[in-house]
Amino acid sequence: MKRIIAGILVSLCLVLSLAGCGGETKVITGSSAAKGSSAAAGSGGEYVFKVKDTEIHINSEAKAVLDKLGKPLSTFESPSCAFGDLDVYNTYAGFEVNTFQEKKVDYVKEVILKDDSVSTPEGVSIGEEATKVEKTYGAPTEKSDTKMEYAKEKMKLNFVLKSGKVDEIQYVTTRTK
Repeated sequence: MKRIIAGILVSLCLVLSLAGCGGETKVITGSSAAKGSSAAAGSGGEYVFKVKDTEIHINSEAKAVLDKLGKPLSTFESPSCAFGDLDVYNTYAGFEVNTFQEKKVDYVKEVILKDDSVSTPEGVSIGEEATKVEKTYGAPTEKSDTKMEYAKEKMKLNFVLKSGKVDEIQYVTTRTK
């Protein structure tokens, strides 16, 4: 029940934060979950999230990834503040895959791990101590009480912290328009 309420609150915050972009927003809900979610294997030039047999690379074309993942639990669409076309937020069991659209082509903007049913390929999941993150990934590019950031290529791997523990994991583009 707490997760449902938290999901509703996150969605509400997202809607309110995007309201300043203008245009219509549309929420679409589905019913299928990405069952058996797990993470594995990364690559040298970037951080890569893997669920089942699908590698998700930040800034890659999204169509093939979304097709492999199947129908999301829910989808939220909004005009993009950063990239000019459309942002789409796809929620799956334990994680989100968010895309941006540029010249009618969708690209992966971010992957957000929401609970401990999934983990990074290196084995870090929600609830881990910040010390485990640093032991696993080394010294972060930037660090504060609320975030550890690791930058590679045109993306970042962020560990959002709450009381010294991982509260959310974000694979995010650093690409700008």
